[in-house]
Amino acid sequence: MPVVVYSVLRVALLVVSWLLLTWAGLHPLAALLVAAFVAWGLSYVALGGPRDAAARYLAERAAVRAAHAGRPVLSPHAREDADVEDAAVDAALGDGVMGDEVIGDAASGDAAGDAAAPEEGAAERPADGDRRAGPGSAQSASASPSSMP
Repeated sequence: MPVVVYSVLRVALLVVSWLLLTWAGLHPLAALLVAAFVAWGLSYVALGGPRDAAARYLAERAAVRAAHAGRPVLSPHAREDADVEDAAVDAALGDGVMGDEVIGDAASGDAAGDAAAPEEGAAERPADGDRRAGPGSAQSASASPSSMP
């Protein structure tokens, strides 16, 4: 909210400066140009408090986002709802699940489908570095037999 207050105050300075300059007889376009410089100078001098409050607000938001990097930031109601859903899923899966950690054969890859076995056709796919190379590069052309003409 401090960012909105600061922005509204700056726009108000611009409008008041423009109105005063046009009332003084300056051409409206020239008055707008001069008013922009006047409002900039006045906002630098007169709006230090709101500017600092807006900067603190933005810094706090950046810190919260950095602390939650990669995870969504949920409201208290959404967090409560997610906890209820997590508890329901844990109860439905039974004794094989404990929090975020899976216990038993599923963790070691011995579950149905043998997760440890290589995927079919995995040797034919290029590596991640090769996929990022452009279509005309020698690296992508030599990485996969399917990319050759």
